[in-house]
Amino acid sequence: MPVVELEYRHLSQLTRVKNTKKLYEILPYLGLDIEGGDERLVRVEYSPNRPDYSTIYGIAAGLRYILGKSKPLAKFKIKSAKHKEHIHVDAKVAKIRPYIVGIIARGRKLDNFEIKSLMSMQEDLHSGLCRKRKKSSIGVHNLDSIQFPIRYCTVDRSHRFAPLGHDVEMSVKEILERTETGTLYSKLLKGDTHVPILMDSEDKTVSLPPVINAASTALKNGIDGIFVEVTGMGKRDVEDALSVVAHTLSEMGFTIQEVGISGVGNSTAKLLPATQKLSSKLVSKTIGLEMTLTQIRASLAKSGIYSKISNGNLSCSIPRHRFDIFSPMDLVEETMLGYGVQNLEPKLSPHSFVGSASTVAKGIHVLGETMIGLGCTETKNSALVDGASNKNLRVSKTGFSNTVLRSSLLDGLLGTFSHNVHEAYPQRLFEIGTVFGTKSPVTEEIRLCTVISHGGANYTEAKSLLQAILTEFGLKANTVAAKHPLMNEGQSAVVQVDGKKIGIVGTIDGRVQSNRKIRESISAFEITVSGLIFD
Repeated sequence: MPVVELEYRHLSQLTRVKNTKKLYEILPYLGLDIEGGDERLVRVEYSPNRPDYSTIYGIAAGLRYILGKSKPLAKFKIKSAKHKEHIHVDAKVAKIRPYIVGIIARGRKLDNFEIKSLMSMQEDLHSGLCRKRKKSSIGVHNLDSIQFPIRYCTVDRSHRFAPLGHDVEMSVKEILERTETGTLYSKLLKGDTHVPILMDSEDKTVSLPPVINAASTALKNGIDGIFVEVTGMGKRDVEDALSVVAHTLSEMGFTIQEVGISGVGNSTAKLLPATQKLSSKLVSKTIGLEMTLTQIRASLAKSGIYSKISNGNLSCSIPRHRFDIFSPMDLVEETMLGYGVQNLEPKLSPHSFVGSASTVAKGIHVLGETMIGLGCTETKNSALVDGASNKNLRVSKTGFSNTVLRSSLLDGLLGTFSHNVHEAYPQRLFEIGTVFGTKSPVTEEIRLCTVISHGGANYTEAKSLLQAILTEFGLKANTVAAKHPLMNEGQSAVVQVDGKKIGIVGTIDGRVQSNRKIRESISAFEITVSGLIFD
């Protein structure tokens, strides 16, 4: 998890608490883990679902709330957009990176420490919340260097400007191929002849999102105005990122103002709070502590959440940057944190049970031991796989990402083979795991998949191993020739038990093998075992 360094000197100034030992002791009550430190500073680890803790300013705000030194607001203070300070979105950008939002921060001079904090926060947000700039990316600019209104449009790759960190103009093509940042993020613009660009009213380039800003808009010590823009693939994504930056700048002491946005489904970000109701019954039932609405309200205030009593419940205003709060149960957690976990009295549960393995767990264990006894090695792959891989197994060449629940075990085991090409052959791998259907609600079943790879791996070997396993469990299977997208035609079949299809067996298509860079032949089978070997 990401780590933030907090200098006690700054933390004392921001919290108005001189006793640094007290601050050190309270930090864990914000959900922060102490990583280390010395007399000058402390390093804390924060959860990615609290990106507002990515700077000392967000953490200081949390400390002030829990110490009762600040009271939460019902609504984030943001001034309305001025007519001229506007971004118009061109229709051509909609196919590349369609959404943009922005704010302006004024009212005080920016110093070097604050610039460093903003840059550190920006990198943390890009890595986590913004998913390495795929979902969204943040640009922070010197307001004085920009003339509004701004156009969010597209240009071809011959367009020239001086990128951040360079003092000479380069074409977009050169920036993407020659600069460090350009080469790192050029893949996000791959396949498009035109790229998104922000241009001010004097036709000066402001930014090439999601890659790099123009050098002319860089932040400097002493400037008294900041322009923040966030571009991305979803309106909610860009507003999430903007809300964290706006909250941080507000905590720094800046006055925040909207930037008007129009065009192609875009609109001005209002950063309004969400509203949720919370009952004392749910809090008491969950925490095990009888609390009045007044007590719950006070606890929520210590978590930075404004609430008011309305019709026997609490009506809570969730700050826009607290998008980690989805439901009343999240508010119960905030109530408990505000009340103080240390103030809860531990009690033993009145119920006691002796745990034991379930029938399914026992069945999986026996099946696994049987496979090992037949000379196979067990492996485990992620249940979350790449989306493109899931839709088109035949052309999948890459590993996993965390986007889609798997519908088969076979693709994962072939991925394992592709990482094992330098190991000795023959290789016999198996996996017992859960796969997921596309019905609503999502269906689950447990499967066994086995893959065999060596120079002579063939259909007969895979089928013989399958029959040996089923025989161990008193089952007899037959096979019926059938096509499968990953297998060679004429060397694949459907496996049936008592006339019911339970899986497939065959040899893997040479093109799939080549795409995976697997050197030896592969045969495989995959069968559903839940409802067959165990319930």
